[in-house]
Amino acid sequence: MSMPLCKTFLAQTYGIYHIPYIYRHFCYLQSNGTNSIIMITLLTQTAIAVLNDIANSFSSSHPEQYSIDSEELNKLLLKLESGNIICRKSPECSPQDPDSYRLTKQKSDISLLDILEAIGEHINCNYPTKEELYVHFRKAAPRLGVLNQVTRTYLSQIKLTDF
Repeated sequence: MSMPLCKTFLAQTYGIYHIPYIYRHFCYLQSNGTNSIIMITLLTQTAIAVLNDIANSFSSSHPEQYSIDSEELNKLLLKLESGNIICRKSPECSPQDPDSYRLTKQKSDISLLDILEAIGEHINCNYPTKEELYVHFRKAAPRLGVLNQVTRTYLSQIKLTDF
């Protein structure tokens, strides 16, 4: 599904016309029909999208814009807060609303590792790197591709007899 079709689909389905960061990921997953070949899990992609929306002060008052339900979004926000990646703007702010948060450090200082550790997720390195990775993850793709290849090489050298 191309981006214009995706925008149309989302506008018709959800009635939302402003396309925040998460929709690019939603479109990609919908066009593939699976997330099994993607190195970064759907929850991690959602966390990245939420953090980008918080950093860009995008109004996130529609929990359906993310690929998880509102209960999972609340858990994600709590994990990101516990991981000291985000904090509430004031104690009175609702912990369930992404608009209530700000980043604890500059966007450029938050690493993928920080996010993975905060939310307890992992990287999927058990599939060969696909070309879609480079289209989908832009600047991060070359490093993810190398990580994937190195991890796969090391994993292939661990034999059953090593356990």
